[in-house]
Amino acid sequence: MQFEWTVILSIGLFCTLVLGNDEVHFKCDESESNYESQEAFCTVSGFYVTHSQHVKMMNYTRANMTKFMKFYDSRLLYLPFKLFEHFPNLRTLDVSFTEILDITRNTFASANSLSYLNMSNNNITTIGTSVFNGANSLIRIDLSRNAIKDVNEFSFRGLPKVDKIVLSYNKISNLSKDIFVENQYLEVIALDNNLLGSLDPEVFSRLRRIREINLSNNQLLSLHPSTFQMAYGIETLLLSGNKLTDFNLEDKNILLRLHLDGNQLTSLVINSTKVVRAENNTISSITALNANFLEKLVLGRNNFTDISNITNITSLLVLDLSYNQIGPLNITSFEKLRRLKELYLRSTNISQISFGMFSKQTALETLDLSFNNLTDLNLNIFFPYMSKIKNFYVDGNNLTEIHGIHFAYAFPNLVKVGLSKNRFNCSYLHTILSPPFLSGFVELHIEPETSTEESTHIRDITCTSTKHNDGAAPKIQEESEIDVLRNTINQLKVHEKRLELYLLGLKIVMIILSCAGILAIVMIVVKYAKRERRRYSGQFGRNGSIVFRSNVTMNTSMDH
Repeated sequence: MQFEWTVILSIGLFCTLVLGNDEVHFKCDESESNYESQEAFCTVSGFYVTHSQHVKMMNYTRANMTKFMKFYDSRLLYLPFKLFEHFPNLRTLDVSFTEILDITRNTFASANSLSYLNMSNNNITTIGTSVFNGANSLIRIDLSRNAIKDVNEFSFRGLPKVDKIVLSYNKISNLSKDIFVENQYLEVIALDNNLLGSLDPEVFSRLRRIREINLSNNQLLSLHPSTFQMAYGIETLLLSGNKLTDFNLEDKNILLRLHLDGNQLTSLVINSTKVVRAENNTISSITALNANFLEKLVLGRNNFTDISNITNITSLLVLDLSYNQIGPLNITSFEKLRRLKELYLRSTNISQISFGMFSKQTALETLDLSFNNLTDLNLNIFFPYMSKIKNFYVDGNNLTEIHGIHFAYAFPNLVKVGLSKNRFNCSYLHTILSPPFLSGFVELHIEPETSTEESTHIRDITCTSTKHNDGAAPKIQEESEIDVLRNTINQLKVHEKRLELYLLGLKIVMIILSCAGILAIVMIVVKYAKRERRRYSGQFGRNGSIVFRSNVTMNTSMDH
């Protein structure tokens, strides 16, 4: 008897769970702001649906006026059927983080007004054929951070107005050449962080309005030169984190940004690009066509030893050559880069900085000389040229002292300075970190410590506690403003004399070249005169009388 009642109760509970929960009511969260807004919106919270349940759309008085809908803390698995029939004027739909597994066909059949669709951070694996049919006004689609593997040439058909498609962080390994054939207004496409190993040139070649293409963090080995042939106005091309061994689009202008970090490039050809990043490659040579457009060039962690081609790009505002063995440098290394605002020379094998090396960088705001082999630093080198410096870094060198004028004089606009990981004595370090040598308003940049050994710190900068100069506290060069100006004038005079000698040498060379030219002309004239004299010497006698020559033999004997 007890067993029978147990069975009956179990069946009743099962029927209650199944029959009682086969229908889920869909309704918007009610709030006063809904009615105060001119354009109604609908937010849905705590809405959970399983495959065995049917969604029943509840009446909503402002459904026809609703333009925006977003789900919070919900589990949908799929978009509710007839959603767009009940909300015919819906323009923006956000169903991100709702565990959607699939986009069923005819889901968007009534979505005539939909413009913005966010389906990111779900579990979608496939974009089927023409699943967006009906959403003729759709402008932007975000399908990022799903598990999409399969897309075909018909996946985005029926979207004539779409201008942005985001497919980042999926598992796409192949793209049909006709996948975007109907999306002629497409301007932005994001395919970063997928599994693309190759790319058919025709995928993008017909997109004339495309502005931005993100292919970062895929497995691309090469790009065909005609890949962007018909794309007239590409502004941004992002290719970082691939396996490219060659990049040469000399016939194609990437107007604003070109990112090639983390590939396997050994050389680089760029054309009319404003910002170029190519860190973490093995590049040893670069060719810049139409270089007057180039303003930012980031080439850290490559194999450059000769930078002559780079320092001829006079339009540069930012240059990063960090972790290239380009040192030692000379006084004219950066002479042509007069517009520079940021210069990064971190770990470039520089052992010495000479007077005049940065005399042309009067607009410079950031200078990074960290992790080089500097044993001595004289701030007079930078005065008065670099008065606009805001960030100055010499961390990780072998500095024990800083000579010359105070930081406050050398860099009156200084905001941040890096002095960590050097070999300063603690007493000396305390002095140079205090006014008047360094203003109390200047922020200290501290390189992270890798050593686990305990050490003495002053304001988080390590130092040695050994006595300096036989126990005497190290002396900082205290100079009055008059002394500062006097020293500066002397340095300028020395630099001026060097320039005068240089100009004098140029003048001497010009004089020598001029004299050689004149001498060459004289020799040509003399040679020409001699030749003319020989030419006419046979036509005149020694006394100047004309001599007539004839091959005819005159017989002077007369027959009698």
